[in-house]
Amino acid sequence: MNRLVQTLSLKHRSDRNNDMNRNVSFLLGLCVATLSTTALAAGLPGLSQVQSAEALQSLSAPAQVAAVTDANFDEVSTALVLEAIQQHGDDLAHLSDLAGLNPENYLRFRRPDPVVSGDLTKMKLHPGALLFAHRFPGHFLKARTAADYPAHARANAPAWMQKEAEAFRVGVLVALAKSQHPVVGHVLAADIRSAGTVTERALAAKLLGESGAPFAVSVLDATLADKTAPVMVHHGALVGLGKVRTDASLAVLARTVKSGDAARRETAIRALGNLGSKWAHQSTGGGDELRKKAALLLVEVLPQVAGTSAAKSAAQSLATIGHPASLAGVEQLAHSSNARVASDATYAQRLLKRSLAR
Repeated sequence: MNRLVQTLSLKHRSDRNNDMNRNVSFLLGLCVATLSTTALAAGLPGLSQVQSAEALQSLSAPAQVAAVTDANFDEVSTALVLEAIQQHGDDLAHLSDLAGLNPENYLRFRRPDPVVSGDLTKMKLHPGALLFAHRFPGHFLKARTAADYPAHARANAPAWMQKEAEAFRVGVLVALAKSQHPVVGHVLAADIRSAGTVTERALAAKLLGESGAPFAVSVLDATLADKTAPVMVHHGALVGLGKVRTDASLAVLARTVKSGDAARRETAIRALGNLGSKWAHQSTGGGDELRKKAALLLVEVLPQVAGTSAAKSAAQSLATIGHPASLAGVEQLAHSSNARVASDATYAQRLLKRSLAR
């Protein structure tokens, strides 16, 4: 009998254990009570055949594994949630306490999701608790009525409720991504395709690039190739590719820079700055050749985007990369007979020299 089954079978040994087991029983009952819903089947397929709390105890999938694959994802994610239910009930309680922030926050800041994300990340919650909240946010969100909102905002109460729910989902997703558990990459890849809103799908794409998942580039490349995906999701994929920092991600960004439409091209240009950032590579070591390739690509594209906002982005990305190999090319462009190219290159030259001097 593995560790998960053992923990689910713990006997009452103290008052603390009694409280914990009551919490476990309640939450297992909650799981079992929702098993007939299609939401559960979509959220935790590994529980789809479970019909009782006793059956839950028979699950033998490990909650912690070195690698998660498509084949074992359902098993591992289910075990991870059950581990959180058994051993980390306090984390689930914290999620319930955080959900349903004071509506005044939404009226005052307009964008509450950074607040939620920051709070959840600082809490260092168990990834299984976050995965449970990610799959079933309705279990944690507090019910609202118009009366909960100030008088001047009650007419828009439904919109604020929707913002509140989205902020919670976004906060949970960010905190889950930062947990760096092996399930994260698969969760994010699925969200890119079918998360609740376009904003959430775009965020999942960005976070996938940061996750370190070995399949990140292939998933993000496929996202860009998907003509049915919203533009915002494509932008999220490009930002995510800039976080991967490999030759494979550079190749995808290069293709977009050279042949993408104007909006996607500019996002890819900014992503190249992130990919080749000297600050990022200083913290990890190495990457000089990759930085050089990214910088020279930006020099190559600068004349093509002259006179547009993308040229300013290219100049800023060159400065972010700060590779000396790009300086000669920029100086040559600064003497171009094309006034727009010369102007943009002069601006890039100024920023690049400042960066190199640091």
